[in-house]
Amino acid sequence: QNPRSFSRDIRGRKVIDVRRRGKHLFIDLSDGLSLWCHLRMTGRFVDSDESYKLDKHDHAYFDFVSSAKKKKKNTRIIWRDVRKFGHIRLLPTAQIAEQKEILRLGAEPLEISLKDFVQLFSARKGVIKPALLDQHLLAGVGNIYADEALFAAKIHPLTRCCDIPNEKLKKLRTEIRRILSLAIKRMGTTVDNYSGVNGNPGEFQRYLKVYGREGEPCVNCGAEIIRQVIAQRSAHFCE
Repeated sequence: QNPRSFSRDIRGRKVIDVRRRGKHLFIDLSDGLSLWCHLRMTGRFVDSDESYKLDKHDHAYFDFVSSAKKKKKNTRIIWRDVRKFGHIRLLPTAQIAEQKEILRLGAEPLEISLKDFVQLFSARKGVIKPALLDQHLLAGVGNIYADEALFAAKIHPLTRCCDIPNEKLKKLRTEIRRILSLAIKRMGTTVDNYSGVNGNPGEFQRYLKVYGREGEPCVNCGAEIIRQVIAQRSAHFCE
């Protein structure tokens, strides 16, 4: 969308709701429009104010004016993306669910039933680590959390899905839900440059058992944690 028309169409609208589907963020606005955002690798929103000077990695900003009678300092939310992989789109709220990228998303890992989870993976011939990252199967599991969940369930990342016993798949679902819930509670994982809107880093990195611990001893048995590239993504595990 043209930046000028984007600015014109969004001006004066109120934020009605903020919701998520997989790794996609939707900010619903008044009069039936929504911002559709995907952070990708390095995109993030940063809380600031109008006095902040934009730098080369700041690609958009949104100024919020308080509707309170008592005048308050205006807030500026900045969209920052060093690698420029992320995106923001403005479109009618009613059209979001019809977008191909959204229609192709798999089940939500915090909502999928035990029966559906087991059926989803038990018949697949591919290995489990790439399957967990396939957003068409499960929408929202990232590399860090896939490694941690597989380790907690004691499943090697190169195990074929169809070779994993149902009891192990049940354990994997439990660990995915536990780990994602804890990571959300701890405001995410900061291993590089991630931070929340308030600029504070996440805290879940304190709980990592395998991710980023290549060469360190396993917390369970003392063996060395291994890092291996599987389907073009790094995997961390204890053999």
